[in-house]
Amino acid sequence: MDKQNNLNKNLLEFYESVKNSRRLDNSFAVDGDIPLTEEEKREIDKFWGKYKFAYPEIDYKSFQTFKNRYGKFDVRHCPGAIRTHYFNKWFKNDSYMVSGQNKAMLPLLYPSIKQPKTVIRRMSGIYYNATFDPLSLSDVVSILMDYAQKGISLIMKPSNKGGGRGIRFIDKGDSEVTIQGKIKDMGFSTFVVQELLEQSDFMKQFNPTSTNTIRATTLLFKGQVYFLAALVRIGKQGNRVDNFSQGGSILGVDKDSGKCNDWALTHSNERISRLPSGLKLNERDIVVPGFDKIKEAVIKAHYYMPYIKLISWDIAMDKENSPVLIENNFAGFIQMHEAVTGPLFGDLMEPLLDTYLINNFYVEFEYDGWVCREFYNGIVLMKYTGSSDEIAVPEKINNKIVTKIDAGAFGGYKTIKKLSAPKRIINKSIAALEKVSNIEQKF
Repeated sequence: MDKQNNLNKNLLEFYESVKNSRRLDNSFAVDGDIPLTEEEKREIDKFWGKYKFAYPEIDYKSFQTFKNRYGKFDVRHCPGAIRTHYFNKWFKNDSYMVSGQNKAMLPLLYPSIKQPKTVIRRMSGIYYNATFDPLSLSDVVSILMDYAQKGISLIMKPSNKGGGRGIRFIDKGDSEVTIQGKIKDMGFSTFVVQELLEQSDFMKQFNPTSTNTIRATTLLFKGQVYFLAALVRIGKQGNRVDNFSQGGSILGVDKDSGKCNDWALTHSNERISRLPSGLKLNERDIVVPGFDKIKEAVIKAHYYMPYIKLISWDIAMDKENSPVLIENNFAGFIQMHEAVTGPLFGDLMEPLLDTYLINNFYVEFEYDGWVCREFYNGIVLMKYTGSSDEIAVPEKINNKIVTKIDAGAFGGYKTIKKLSAPKRIINKSIAALEKVSNIEQKF
């Protein structure tokens, strides 16, 4: 039987989605990018060759794009398709995707890290104050009106949107009708209303109109949290939010020293050494003050959420340059890091690929009465669907050794009178063979 013609339909759709996801990387491409050299392509082939079983079509353009943005070629670059379609299955636990980044619950979820003062929160249609006491809508409007009359600005942030979408502000002079309208704009979503943070002079220099943040990304791998990368998210001149997607810029930060690049990347993928604020990045060394405190804070916070392996943290800095958690993101746009700080996973790239592509990726197909899972280093027989009560287990399928029979392979099957198989398969398949009356060992 031709395995290729018998591939699981879902797998074929998966491979197609892998190809389609390249648009994420392509958004950083620029006409006239310098192409990869033949030597660089050979280096890619050498490094990625052993992963071809799981990732059959290497996206050379992705490597080319990020070589041009960052300025250096590196085979450890992570194409977006690898993170999205291969790593995320293991990085994310869907049970925690909503709750673990719920802006209204962040103080409860990550108590070890300082956060902005919350005035109002809404969850499941219920309004609460800063200490989670329930409030009526009229109470909420009254509290927000008091802030507006005192001229203290507040920010309203929905919990289910990213990229700065849906954000509203309560400002001096807002009327009761205006405030009610802004609450209505939130729809049925969970949201928080917080006091605006007075950011440090260091962060203000990048753009005084927005609360600029450090995007720090951490990875929990084999029980240890690693600090992977950092960058400064700089708001567009005149904007009050720092989001890259709304025309802001990103500035790479060395993850060890906290030193900033002498160039930033605009949303149109242009390198600039002078920000719209007038700050010249290439005239002096710009180092994030208290950078070690940021690293310590996000590493500690990540241990509170061990169910999510890759987390991006947006950290503001208050007047004392102390880190303040604005929000976290379980689907952070890692291409931003790759564009301004190089390969996100660095030396961890190969161990991650070995763990999640070599050990866990499989192709499922049917062969001679068996549902088979083909892994990089062998085939596991998952379920017997044939009709015979006497079974001969092949030593190889598609020129790969059969490693074992899964414990549930004969679940629901009437009776297996006789099974013959190589000794090594029998030794690894004890649980599957408990109800087989006659086992014949072949060499």
